[in-house]
Amino acid sequence: GVIFTADIVGDPTLGREAFARELKQRFSAVPNVSFKPAVRNDEAATAYTSHALYVNLTPSGSFDKTIGEAMACGCIVVAANDVLRGVIPDELLVDADSPTSVARGIEAALVLPEERRVEIAEKSRAYILKEHSLPFLVEKLQRLFSE
Repeated sequence: GVIFTADIVGDPTLGREAFARELKQRFSAVPNVSFKPAVRNDEAATAYTSHALYVNLTPSGSFDKTIGEAMACGCIVVAANDVLRGVIPDELLVDADSPTSVARGIEAALVLPEERRVEIAEKSRAYILKEHSLPFLVEKLQRLFSE
């Protein structure tokens, strides 16, 4: 019952081409859903800023840099990665193996009031700048190599 458009962006990882083709065949006819190829790094910010929501189902244990890029661009992130616990609201953390959980997370993001959306986006961006920025990495490396 929630009105949306969805762009599924990216190319399949090696060995997952058949699965990607199957998904595309199965869901290309769904209204408001489109499949797009991967974008170059210099186009990524435009892709993120042109969308209000970013969904990433990379499992915990691997922090996909695209999550941080989306957060830095102000997207509301729905993710399956526990490293984001305490960074994004619990209702936006999902179980990648549960379509119901993912659907609930997406719906929770889509119905956020604008004030809450802005609050989450600002907190997410601040987290990325503090914990994952290039200056932070340089500082960390300097400390490491000065010991």
